[in-house]
Amino acid sequence: MASLFMAEVLDMAASVGEVMSEPFTLLPRIKGADRNAPDIPDPARAQATFNGVFLDPPMKPAIMRAYDARTDQRPGTNASEPRIDIMPDQLVPGFTVQAPDLIVSQSSGKTWRVTHVTPTKAAILRCFVNLVG
Repeated sequence: MASLFMAEVLDMAASVGEVMSEPFTLLPRIKGADRNAPDIPDPARAQATFNGVFLDPPMKPAIMRAYDARTDQRPGTNASEPRIDIMPDQLVPGFTVQAPDLIVSQSSGKTWRVTHVTPTKAAILRCFVNLVG
């Protein structure tokens, strides 16, 4: 059964997409023949342009309460996991994103490699990425 609030969630996703999105270009890639070979362009999928929302949420460092601030030995930290969210209105038939695709920001020129893709309950495609250049 669908959630009672799914219509509101989809409306919110559309509003966020309209206000915060920026244009990106998807460069489809596939793994090379050898495991050490570089990724190559995917001939089965075409390059596509879409609007997405780039997010790089700050993470709270995993510092224990007993951490002694007078030393430089930290017990560990958490790194953020940047992502690009693609709203449902951008998902046209035939549009797929998968690892190791490249996503290029048209506004900044930065390039990210997709590590994994997770759809959400609100049909938002969440692409986790690493900065390449």
